[in-house]
Amino acid sequence: MKLYKYTTINEYTRKNLKNNQIYCQSPNEFNDPYEFIYKYDDNVDDKEFFDLIDVFYSKEDAEHIKKNKTKKEVLTDMRDYYYPQYCN
Repeated sequence: MKLYKYTTINEYTRKNLKNNQIYCQSPNEFNDPYEFIYKYDDNVDDKEFFDLIDVFYSKEDAEHIKKNKTKKEVLTDMRDYYYPQYCN
């Protein structure tokens, strides 16, 4: 899996690089609703896929999703939320 993060270089990005970490804002907080596109890769295993849920959702929502939804349901929900113009 690949992850790209475009950002300016400042004290926070230097600290993150030094500590081998990355900050990612939740897509719910983006100022552009079309900025987030998740491309599903069939080769991503279940654990890796659901680890992404921890990044995109609050702790409580992530736990609920992991217990109650399949990958397909999660992707459909994300599509419907972020790209309502594509929903039937």
